[in-house]
Amino acid sequence: MSFLLQMPPLADDGLPQLCGSPTDIDPLFPNLNPAPTLDHILYQDIRGHMLSSRHIPPSGDETSAIATYLGQMIAHEIVPSSTLFPDLEVERTMNLGSLYGHSGPHNPRPPFDAAGRFIIGKLPGDQFLGSDLPRDCYTGRALIADPRNDENHLVSQMHTTWLRFHNCLVDHATNNSKAKPFEYAKEITIKAFQFVAITDFLFQVVDPAVYRRCTSTGPHILNGDSFDRIPDSFAFAGFRFGHSMVRDSYTLNRRYGRRRIHKMPDLFAAFRDEPFTVEEIVDWHTLDQQPAHKIDCGIVNAMNKPPFDGSQASIVEINLAQGRHLPAGYDCASFIANDYPDLASDAGLTPLNQDSLRTGRLHSLRLHIETLPLWLYVLQEARVSRYAGDRLGPLGGIIVAEVLSSSVKMSPHSISQLLPQSFDSWLNSLGLFGEFLGRSARPRRYGIKFLDVVEFIQSR
Repeated sequence: MSFLLQMPPLADDGLPQLCGSPTDIDPLFPNLNPAPTLDHILYQDIRGHMLSSRHIPPSGDETSAIATYLGQMIAHEIVPSSTLFPDLEVERTMNLGSLYGHSGPHNPRPPFDAAGRFIIGKLPGDQFLGSDLPRDCYTGRALIADPRNDENHLVSQMHTTWLRFHNCLVDHATNNSKAKPFEYAKEITIKAFQFVAITDFLFQVVDPAVYRRCTSTGPHILNGDSFDRIPDSFAFAGFRFGHSMVRDSYTLNRRYGRRRIHKMPDLFAAFRDEPFTVEEIVDWHTLDQQPAHKIDCGIVNAMNKPPFDGSQASIVEINLAQGRHLPAGYDCASFIANDYPDLASDAGLTPLNQDSLRTGRLHSLRLHIETLPLWLYVLQEARVSRYAGDRLGPLGGIIVAEVLSSSVKMSPHSISQLLPQSFDSWLNSLGLFGEFLGRSARPRRYGIKFLDVVEFIQSR
């Protein structure tokens, strides 16, 4: 059963009028004017060039497909819902409100048992609880703090993994007579999520120089005074690079004697008439072996009219509509180059020139680099950077690193002070999970990965 709504009316520029109220001043780029509006015919041309079939890239050093959905859960953690759930109140701090409940009197609260364990469901055909989100037995609606984490099967399985991680820690604390098992488990789960967000996700998607700056000294543009909300440049443009990483199909597991490939539309719950089954449990090691698509101006056809927005607009139209009030990417790059020259130098940031548009999906369109919308600029910058789409370019990397590091820094359980310290210091802050990591044979220089969380759960 689909919850798709009718296509919203169009604004004067031909883009859909979507609900959500962008703010006027962006904390990252406070004094920049919005980019000039493109005409509606050009918007349609952009949509047509970006949406098409994509070939699966060859294996190698590309970003893992896990990063696509880890990034989605991070986004739901700190970015308010601008369309389908406009009343959902989301904090700017990476404090796992999407798991434990965002602050605010009207936000949903997840169900716990008397011991402080999350109630977890199971997929049809599974003998044991633990393979699915808890659901209303009549409607099938997920009983979780952030309903966006059930918009597709991969992010719902990731949310379920973190529920199980918390429960493992509660069981350990209860069995060992620790005081306040719930609080013990919650603090470690939040810190583990932050470590994964920074040392796994961010490590994979930004330039190493940007990553080193982020983990050594923290944010450079944002601070406690200016970071009163998530910048629109991040929410409506910079962090939407993940839409280009979505594959057209995935192999979820190899447990049942055959390699079953799922097309992306089949993984949107709203497109299915039947519930997911035990044969569709995500094996994260299998998913890790599949590379995400490169970061560029190509979007798979499955994202043409995704159900999670509540409209029937394409993801290209949605992103351009919600980012129409933002400054041009060229102006953002020039601002950082002029006002933060040391940061720009370390990141290798120089504003792109017109020649950078001569390659890629948009090369035949009448576009000018100085007026290119920020979202498109970030995607094109990644394509023409030295990583050729395997990582973000300098501007995109700075936007993402600034916001994620600021969001972590503002959490009551922040790991910001730990990041410049030794790996052993990290482990000491993570209780039982830290003890498990200390016994791991994986080289420590790679940080703490989402697969570490998966393997910890499997060891219990």
